[in-house]
Amino acid sequence: PGQVGIGLAGRFSAADYTQIATVAEAAGFDAITVFGDLMFQPPAMVLATMAAATNRVRLGVAAYSPWTHHPVEIAGQVAYLDMASQGRGFYGVVRGAWLDQLGIDQRKSLSAITDTVEIVTRLLAGDASGYVGSVFSLREGLRLEYEPFRPRVPLLIGTWSPKLAAYAAVVADEIQAGGSANPAMVGRLRGLANDAESNREVGVCLNAVAVVDDDPRAAGRAVRAACAPYFDVVASLDTTLDVDPELLRGVKARLAMGDDEGAGLLIPDEILRRFAFWGTANDVANHAMEILEAGALRVEFDTPFGLTTPDGLRRLANDVLPRIRSMQGYGTSDDDRAETGARSTATALRDARASAASIEFRRGGPVRTTGRRRCGLRPDRAGRPCHRPSGPRAGVDPGAALPPRSRGGAARGHLCARRRLGTGRS
Repeated sequence: PGQVGIGLAGRFSAADYTQIATVAEAAGFDAITVFGDLMFQPPAMVLATMAAATNRVRLGVAAYSPWTHHPVEIAGQVAYLDMASQGRGFYGVVRGAWLDQLGIDQRKSLSAITDTVEIVTRLLAGDASGYVGSVFSLREGLRLEYEPFRPRVPLLIGTWSPKLAAYAAVVADEIQAGGSANPAMVGRLRGLANDAESNREVGVCLNAVAVVDDDPRAAGRAVRAACAPYFDVVASLDTTLDVDPELLRGVKARLAMGDDEGAGLLIPDEILRRFAFWGTANDVANHAMEILEAGALRVEFDTPFGLTTPDGLRRLANDVLPRIRSMQGYGTSDDDRAETGARSTATALRDARASAASIEFRRGGPVRTTGRRRCGLRPDRAGRPCHRPSGPRAGVDPGAALPPRSRGGAARGHLCARRRLGTGRS
């Protein structure tokens, strides 16, 4: 218990991923996850790049949706990531959100996830007995044409659903509420898992958007625009909170107009703190400790990290994580101390600070997280933050700068953070 990770969407260069992974490992983060966002880089490929630059940190796909990845494809990607990382890989499966934009019917999501886990598990284990499912099947005799590094790779299931949580208790190693920073959700998920009476220990993980800065008001403004699209999807699923239906309708209406910042401004601070991390390093570290002390296996800080992504990563590595480790009673993780041997904790943290200080993302530029209709997450090819579109349109370059939205019609282009697949529901 007590793990701390970072999570990001695939939108950087290969060199950037090497830097991010180097900083995260040197600082002592326990895990790096990459999201399965629509129109972003494939997470397993991003993580394979990170695997070449690291030796200890766990690397996870968070997560696959069976509606966009066939189980056979998932098995192959997971096997390669686990081989490239020498047994440090893990993978998640979720229902997926925002897939209505692809015209996908998700009504049989629980069956699709069950079939996916069965098929991936059998292929990794070399089981050629076949499987007949209601959504996906595997003919008898089919097997991978290579030997996986491990016959079983740890599984994470993302969900807020009682049915899927009960299934996760039987088959998964971790269960995660994507988009939650609410300590009460730890007990909620653990209770749902315990209801399955599987007699297995399943770790509970929470992950949410994070913005850390010396100016808590600036961090608060920035986190609202980044969090609002996730809040729209998951706020009604948190049964530990009483969220005003009028608030939910107001947020949805602003998002439909492409006004993420305005949507975020509607959310009261006390409610927003259940769906995002923000403030000074002390604020963010204390918030994370609330979740860990509630019994979470891992807490994860997700992009944009700060007012700019490079600066936020520096602050997480240099300021937030050391504070958490200090409250936990040590300066770096036990695994990291074993791995580095004679290297002292002070040396490890000094190396992390040196690595973090050198981060200059090739396409990063100043990533603004405030401003009308700007997502604050992804710069265009000239380094400018993108305008917030309201939906996709064929033939538009997702990386290109878009014109502002006009009353006569929305500027449409890339999918931004709203398309994250990390929110499971069945």
